[in-house]
Amino acid sequence: MSVAASRVIVLVDDLRTFRDERPHIRCKTSAEALPVLARLRETGDSFELWLDHDLGEVGGRIDSIGPVIDELARAASDDEMYDLDAVVHTSNPAGADMMVRVLRRWGYPVTRVYAGDHLIGE
Repeated sequence: MSVAASRVIVLVDDLRTFRDERPHIRCKTSAEALPVLARLRETGDSFELWLDHDLGEVGGRIDSIGPVIDELARAASDDEMYDLDAVVHTSNPAGADMMVRVLRRWGYPVTRVYAGDHLIGE
């Protein structure tokens, strides 16, 4: 098995999953994603992080990818970058621009794709 085939994939999306059913860890909220990131930091694993912007309503409030982006920026600011490749797949154009801009600003490799090409609704 190649290294790329065993790489962890984390999908942060409240509604969609992968068309090709590739193995991944799915987080529907930012609160679910943060401990997953912490575990990957502890293990030192390199991973692919797929990011949606709008994560629906949780406990009466609108959730977004903001806390995840904040954590990635904090880590980079503290010279503790995560070993990841980010894939922004949100259908929110303004959210996508912000995510790509912030991640690139902090030195993370980031690709912008369109959800319809890779993901299907739940």
